[in-house]
Amino acid sequence: MVMVQDKVLKRQIEKINTRLLNHLVRAWIRAYGSRFLTSKAKQKEKGSTRSKVTSVFLKFA
Repeated sequence: MVMVQDKVLKRQIEKINTRLLNHLVRAWIRAYGSRFLTSKAKQKEKGSTRSKVTSVFLKFA
């Protein structure tokens, strides 16, 4: 897991992520199908889907 200490850098990464979100979500739906959709629903119950997607993206970045 990549830890982002710098708030400015974190904001820039989040801006980039918002541009990539649609692409990533479509790719994940193709790859994982219903498994991803159910986990996405669980994330919505917990709160910010975007921050969770950001942390997942950073793991693989």
